[in-house]
Amino acid sequence: MPALPFLRPAGPTPQRVRTDVPALGVDVHARTWRSDRSRDRVPVVLLHGLGLSSRYLVPLGRRLAALGHDVVAPDLPGFGRSPRDPRLRRPGGPDVAEQTGHLLAWLDACGIARASFFGNSIGSQVAVELAARHPERVERLVLSGPTPDPQYRRRGSSTRRCCAPWSSAVALARQHCPDVLVEELVAGEDLRVVVIDSQVVAAAVRWPATVVGDGVSDVTTLIRRTSRRRERATGGESRIPLDDTTAAVVAEAGWAMDDVPPAGERIRVRRTANLHTGGTIEDVTGRLHPDMAQAAVRASRAIGIPVTGLDFLVPDLDGPEHVFVEANERPGLANHEPQPTAARFVDLLFPETRRR
Repeated sequence: MPALPFLRPAGPTPQRVRTDVPALGVDVHARTWRSDRSRDRVPVVLLHGLGLSSRYLVPLGRRLAALGHDVVAPDLPGFGRSPRDPRLRRPGGPDVAEQTGHLLAWLDACGIARASFFGNSIGSQVAVELAARHPERVERLVLSGPTPDPQYRRRGSSTRRCCAPWSSAVALARQHCPDVLVEELVAGEDLRVVVIDSQVVAAAVRWPATVVGDGVSDVTTLIRRTSRRRERATGGESRIPLDDTTAAVVAEAGWAMDDVPPAGERIRVRRTANLHTGGTIEDVTGRLHPDMAQAAVRASRAIGIPVTGLDFLVPDLDGPEHVFVEANERPGLANHEPQPTAARFVDLLFPETRRR
């Protein structure tokens, strides 16, 4: 295939491009990778799911580019960084047929005559719809988490299925407070950056509690065993709860609490990486992207707190893309060994004794 002009050599982060799509009257945002080994291969187009964007497909894009593929991941109109199709007047997002039309218009604007398509969730249906309408434009299809139920194509059914978990979550939250704040769901790893006196001192990724199968013990036993180890290691500050949330996360991973996973099978058992619920921490200071460090320092200065733990969600630990979550004015400095967090804190308090 001819080289696509908006692709660059594969690297740790994608290139962001905007393509004018005259048929839609909007500029469509996309993340792109180019591989020096793609040769005459058709590009791979990654299609995101309902209410999401290409951001969560960044790790997949990097891996495919490393394998020798040119990769493009668009934000279809109305999602991510792409504006809504101005021709759609009704409330709600575009349906599958309309999204497929958007995809076709974008492909034409980019000069992509034929491609392999990876679709996740609704993206799977868009890919299948495209193949049904224009098989000549599809080299291969890979479908992840497709919903084959024909009723899912109907907007009312889709809305009810999407809102059911929200309704349950809101009802649970209202048991604690009548006011419920709904935040955007962002995929990524939980990154903590510690800034002291406007300098990044440490960065660490926090992993949710995970158990590893031994081929003999069931999931409940593995959780109890891992929890006891975490309690001993933290003086009782960290333990994995055996509650409904843990059971739900295990079920989402495809396991039951009484299943016996094979030896070496890793199962994430909590959604969040809180240390007090069994999460672990890994130092990644040496891998922190310079843009991430600058973002952390700017945030620390903006809120005027000299010792700050900045929490981000990042799709790629080596890249600059991030979503800011919160700032903590009392970060656990002892959690960041071997980085000199305690020493830098003492230097802040007693600058006259700071080592030159």
